[in-house]
Amino acid sequence: MAKLGTNGSTAAGEKARIVSMPGLLFSLLAATALAACDKTERVSYSPRDMSVEQRYPIVLAEEPVTMELPVAPGSYALTAGQRAEVASFLRSYRADASGPLVIRTPSGTRNETAALSAVEEIRRIMAEVDVSQGALKFSPYSGGRGRGVYPPVILAYQGVKAQSAECGDWSVNVAANYGNNPYPNYGCSSQRNLAAMVSNPRDLETPRGMDPASSERRQTVRDKYIQGEPTATKVEDESKGTASKVGQ
Repeated sequence: MAKLGTNGSTAAGEKARIVSMPGLLFSLLAATALAACDKTERVSYSPRDMSVEQRYPIVLAEEPVTMELPVAPGSYALTAGQRAEVASFLRSYRADASGPLVIRTPSGTRNETAALSAVEEIRRIMAEVDVSQGALKFSPYSGGRGRGVYPPVILAYQGVKAQSAECGDWSVNVAANYGNNPYPNYGCSSQRNLAAMVSNPRDLETPRGMDPASSERRQTVRDKYIQGEPTATKVEDESKGTASKVGQ
């Protein structure tokens, strides 16, 4: 039986209280350290719950698309290179634009007659690339009158460009991202590259319709089906092979 002291405590109890002090101090230090770690774990980067598309949206903005076509006095036809440039520009207009195609011609200049001849040739190219004549809008302008100055014929339309925010927000130390949360610059370059590479920005807003099916191929498959023949396309032997046979 333990011996009581004058203050009512036991010797064993006194010893137990002294031994437990280091343990209590260690527990307090451990709890403090865990609390600090827990605080670090809960660091988040705003806005952490937003997707890449929400943080860096791609927006469509209208911008004028123009092409200048120089014509010299006395010329009544476009060169082969100019015709190719006009055809390419008109195809882009057909794919991208929804408004009118504006043709601006110089007025009161030495090449005014040549410019009007160029417009007539542009109209013929429009028919070749399937651009409606109803989309045309003419707008003459006053060009330079100095010697040797030949104002160009200008083709223009309102196009659409895909844009995204500028990248480079490294305000957060990504090496200390213990919670593996999205950092501010995460996904920015992907969105910006997509906006720069997309062929038709309107595809990001509304998917384009499907091209019509090939009636010739459909009739061929139908005839084979009626005759009971296989409808699959035949694969020639020379088109078969494996990577191990390449170069043999």
